[in-house]
Amino acid sequence: MAKFAKIIKENNENLLIKKFIRLFKEKIKNKGKDRFSFVLTGGHSPIKLYKNLAKEKNLDWKKIDFFIGDERYVKENSKNSNIKMCKKYLFKKINIQDDQIYKIYTDKKSIKKSAIDNDKKI
Repeated sequence: MAKFAKIIKENNENLLIKKFIRLFKEKIKNKGKDRFSFVLTGGHSPIKLYKNLAKEKNLDWKKIDFFIGDERYVKENSKNSNIKMCKKYLFKKINIQDDQIYKIYTDKKSIKKSAIDNDKKI
C-alpha cells in the first residue's frame, strides 16, 4: 500500500517549492530502481513549481511516470488545456519519453468514452 506524505508548510512560495523539490528528489532516490508515479495538476497554481522542477539536472527523469490528475475536456492545443501547460513548463524541458506521460485524451466522441479509455490505460 502506498505511504502518504505529510503536509509541507513554508512561509512563502519559493521556500515551499525548494522544500518540495528537495523532498521529491529524496523520494525518487530512495525508490532505487523502482519506478516513481507523479500526478500533475493543472491550472495556474503549479506553473512555478513545474518551471523549477524542469531546471533540475540531477533527477533520473526516465524512471518517473507522469499522470495528469485533472484535465479540461478541450482540445490539447487549447489555451485551457492542462496537458498543454504541463508540456510547456515541464515535459518539453526534461528528457522523457511519450510513454511516460499518462494523459487524458479529449479527442473521443464522448467524455464517457474518454474516461473509460483512461481507466484502461492506467
